[in-house]
Amino acid sequence: MSEKKSQTEEFNSGQDKKKYCDTLNEETATTDSSTCESVELKGSNGFSDGERKFGFVLCWIVMALIFIINATSVLSIIFRPRELTMENYQDYITVDVVNCGTNTGTNEAEYEIRVSRKEKTYDVTNFSMKVEVTFELLPANLPYMQGYDEEITYQMSFSDFLLKENETLVHKLTLPHVLYSENTVTVITVSGGM
Repeated sequence: MSEKKSQTEEFNSGQDKKKYCDTLNEETATTDSSTCESVELKGSNGFSDGERKFGFVLCWIVMALIFIINATSVLSIIFRPRELTMENYQDYITVDVVNCGTNTGTNEAEYEIRVSRKEKTYDVTNFSMKVEVTFELLPANLPYMQGYDEEITYQMSFSDFLLKENETLVHKLTLPHVLYSENTVTVITVSGGM
């Protein structure tokens, strides 16, 4: 019995089929090799070593292809071309209305509309923006401004092939009177690529 156990251990450790059949023939004293050939080796799945290696290689190739396909789809999402839209322009672009009349000798009714790219953001290509600026009279100035409109609205367009960091597009306005001071800026349209 211990002999059979040791033979099984030898077989499980990788002894080839022919040697196993010879040992089996000696034990059973059988000379008919057809009975031995029909016996399946323990732990064998019916594939040769070459077929097993081919299966492993094929499996690794399929897994590598799946990984590459998933990696390219993730990278295409990360590096997709971004666009400047009405929803996200405030993350990249600032629009300011600045009174130019703070120095002596300048017209206090002059304003600059400044459009600039924020620091540490993407360069904006094919930039285009349409802005509406509304200036309103302060309620305290209404008695002095009889005959003037209570609000004045200007529309202007800004465009540049490439809007870089620290670059500002400027449009100057001259109001009919100094007492217009409250202003609101509305972006009508914006477009560009990043």
